[in-house]
Amino acid sequence: MYVVRLVQPLLDKRGKHCRGLTRRSSFYCLPAFTTLLVLFDVSLDLVGPRSSPIPEYLPKENPTHAAFLIAPLIGFSLLAISEFLSWFFVSVIGPASKFAHLRQPVLAVHATTALFYIICYTRGTTVMEDRFGRPLYPLRSVMWSVSVSSLGLSVHMLLESMPAPRKPKLHDALVHYLIAVPVCFVTGFMSSWQRAFWPAMAWLALSFAAFWYMLGLMMWMLRVGETHPMVKRGGNAMQFRVLQVVIFIVWHVFPAIWLFAAADWISPLTEHTCYVANDLFAKYLILFVSIASIME
Repeated sequence: MYVVRLVQPLLDKRGKHCRGLTRRSSFYCLPAFTTLLVLFDVSLDLVGPRSSPIPEYLPKENPTHAAFLIAPLIGFSLLAISEFLSWFFVSVIGPASKFAHLRQPVLAVHATTALFYIICYTRGTTVMEDRFGRPLYPLRSVMWSVSVSSLGLSVHMLLESMPAPRKPKLHDALVHYLIAVPVCFVTGFMSSWQRAFWPAMAWLALSFAAFWYMLGLMMWMLRVGETHPMVKRGGNAMQFRVLQVVIFIVWHVFPAIWLFAAADWISPLTEHTCYVANDLFAKYLILFVSIASIME
């Protein structure tokens, strides 16, 4: 999907329109992203020991807390199964839907996130140590990269399916967005892992720059959808405005949690709990609004 989107302008210039190719490539989101997560997890065995994010004593001492931390494993698994069955009954058993491919990035997000929590809570994940002496989970950065990339693909595919007029720079925005996503998370991980102060600050500055850049591109794409004549006629502009506000707030919560943890104002367990809560809120609400916009 990344490759197809990045080479699309070259194909279009040569007269090889790749709308059908991008539609077919969207069905590779699920196997590609889940395989990437598994391969990355296996390769991390060479880096450090495995440990579960949830201490073994927690279920006995605080079962309510433990149940909350397990909630994403159940919740995202059910969402992934629901999305798959919806696609299966509509496009496989029933007549092929013209817009069935729009569900694939959403399905990939739910399945990859569910797989991440399944790995963490059953097999454990590789734990490194950040510059503050706190546990650092590289697999979480991979999961976030997949989720944020899929959200951008989903929004772009939604706008691409709308009739003319289209913004001429829409694809350029997606390409820049897909490049900014791995830059943001790789440099963010390096800022936590790097021991020396000034190199860590350089990585952190680059991560925040990429973060705000991709956030600006996301806001721009959503404004394109909000101002589209078809969206205005259908009365769905409010959904795009709500989506912009929700993404802006929720995305800033993640670096806020990191800053609180870096300042040692919260424990590692509280940090993980906050990430779980924000993951649930972000993926449930944001993707629900995105799906509602598509359906209407």
